[in-house]
Amino acid sequence: MYSPEDELKFEQTAYNTYKLARDLPTIIVNYLFENSPDFWKLLKYSQNPLSEPDLTDKEKASMICKTSFNTEEFNVLFQKYTVDAMLKAKSQVRVFIDNISSYGRTNALVRVIFQVIVNNNEMMINTNISKNDKRDVAIMQTIVQTLNGVKLEKTKSQMFINNQIDRFAGAEQVSYNNDYSGFQLTMDVWI
Repeated sequence: MYSPEDELKFEQTAYNTYKLARDLPTIIVNYLFENSPDFWKLLKYSQNPLSEPDLTDKEKASMICKTSFNTEEFNVLFQKYTVDAMLKAKSQVRVFIDNISSYGRTNALVRVIFQVIVNNNEMMINTNISKNDKRDVAIMQTIVQTLNGVKLEKTKSQMFINNQIDRFAGAEQVSYNNDYSGFQLTMDVWI
């Protein structure tokens, strides 16, 4: 804990600007791009997705939405889902910053949300883990497996899930509308 006297020794560099929060979702998706072929296959392929060939970089890049327009065509987005959104993509993962909490002047805990959204008609899949696997659980678990404990570029810590630090950390089942359900995964990282 800092005392008021600490503020008398003012230096701009001794204060967190939250600037990394603007680029953090992109850093996360770039890490998934390079390190999780199963994540992309689960989003793209309908039947037996993990037995399909890995996607090319061009195929993965075409699945990422870079605007707020025509979002229903894409599988990975950087904004929150709204219940009135209509999806042409069968599955989506939306990655965005939900909260930033300051601890002292220089450390900030960032809550990152992953909304895993799956068309209910495409939910059940066959994988090497289970013949009756659920796509939403598989996507959520793949994100956790890929990111939990990994220190990303520019961050001060590894990504993590810990209720002792963030009571919202973890995953919960969500019904987005009558046609889509999935999970909301909450992870944290220090910036």
